[in-house]
Amino acid sequence: MHKSVSTKFLFFGALLLCAFNAFSQVNVSGSLKNHADKTLHVYANLDELSQQRELIGTAHLNDEGSFKVTLNETKTRRVYLVIGNLEAVFYPEPNRSYILEYFPSATEADFVRFDRTAVDVRFHNLASDDINVLIPNFNKDLYSFLDEHFYDFAIDKYTGSEAVKKKNFTGKETDMSAGAASQNDSLKVAKDSIKFNNWVANFILETEPKYVSSNPFFNAYMRYSFAELEMMAGKNRKALYQEYLMSKPVELTNPAYMKFFNAYYDHFLENNRLNLQQDIMRTVNSERNPSALFQLLRKDSLFLSEYVGQLAIIKGLKDLYPNRNYSKASIIITLENMNVMPGMDIYKAVNQRVLDQFNRCNDGWQLEDFTALDLKQDKWVWSEQPEMYTYFFFFAEWSSACKKEMMMMAKWQETYGKDVRFVAVSMDDDISKMRKYAQDNRDQDFVFIFGGSDPLIREKFNLRNVPFAVLVDPQGKYIYDYTRKPSEGLNLDLDKIVKLLHAPTNAKTWQGK
Repeated sequence: MHKSVSTKFLFFGALLLCAFNAFSQVNVSGSLKNHADKTLHVYANLDELSQQRELIGTAHLNDEGSFKVTLNETKTRRVYLVIGNLEAVFYPEPNRSYILEYFPSATEADFVRFDRTAVDVRFHNLASDDINVLIPNFNKDLYSFLDEHFYDFAIDKYTGSEAVKKKNFTGKETDMSAGAASQNDSLKVAKDSIKFNNWVANFILETEPKYVSSNPFFNAYMRYSFAELEMMAGKNRKALYQEYLMSKPVELTNPAYMKFFNAYYDHFLENNRLNLQQDIMRTVNSERNPSALFQLLRKDSLFLSEYVGQLAIIKGLKDLYPNRNYSKASIIITLENMNVMPGMDIYKAVNQRVLDQFNRCNDGWQLEDFTALDLKQDKWVWSEQPEMYTYFFFFAEWSSACKKEMMMMAKWQETYGKDVRFVAVSMDDDISKMRKYAQDNRDQDFVFIFGGSDPLIREKFNLRNVPFAVLVDPQGKYIYDYTRKPSEGLNLDLDKIVKLLHAPTNAKTWQGK
């Protein structure tokens, strides 16, 4: 009897789980004839602080451009629909179906050569209160207001903010002004600030009633867009903190919340009074103790909430990483020592993603597996390749700099090809361009693969531009943080590899070179 009851509970539990999964599904389909025989990838940011992406769906468009992809989304967040180098923002709501009826081609878009190009897409029969209608319309109103008052915002940055007013009123020089501020100057700043705040307040009063929605994601999006406007207008930071951050949910996947949060805490660890700045530097560089860092900042009323404060410290350490006054190793250790508060496990994940960004592609980094298509459009899987030193060179057919480098790379392949595998990775928007380039340059007998085959290849190689090169050892570990291009003396590094490979078996390892 006991066993039978347990079995029933398990059965009904499984049914409930299936029902929940079905409820959270989002179906996206369509027919895009201008993208026939291509692949649609769907990404989402795991959080809007690290902005590390995950692939949440893939669909191949058939000969007629038809496709269907199912996403398992339990709540609304921003996702990206990507075809080649074209990218569109989309906000799927759980338990909804969408029909995509227009996705522009590269020739129709304002095409960017290397970075993904943002494009506008069109869905079939969206309701007027759909979030994919509300957010673009709201953004249009917001950007129109910003355009109208662009000059005022630019000037107010230096005259209307609380921090600058305090500096000016002291009579000391600032970066943007010389000499002491007169009483008239002070009155003008105050007058302009009131006028500017009135403009912002009126815009909020006029705009908010236009966008009534039951979607909490959109309401937070609008609320924190207003918060950023108020901050730009010079609203008191303590008032902003109490209204928008103190005892409020932390919305890690809402881009407007994180945009406001990032602006509010922008480089705050670097912009303090001198004695506190010295304490912060000592705590990070020597103590490497995030708890001690938080205690230093607790005196500030903007750190009353530990939940917000911990995220601010992660963001602050991320901002410090390029600062030469701070040790990169110490920043990494400080983040590794972060003890996340109970109930905020998501911060552990954010913290780890920031650490991964710092460590990614450093000397010794293990290259992640990836799959691409070769010239015959067969799958080329990195983990299935024979172990040997491999030189990856990222190129695009439109780049003259890439072509010059590849001419020299062909020379190095003739000399070192027995010991080093040379792989040319095309970052063009279409595989046909890679195939044409290889056909026109038959003397360049490299392994050619199409980078667009793997939707996360940019993230896996930390790729920012072309030409770009990466050298890995037979186990797939990075040999240098920065690999030389063929014209930058690559042969010097290849000579070391050859010497190591042909040395006696008791010779030193690569690290002992």
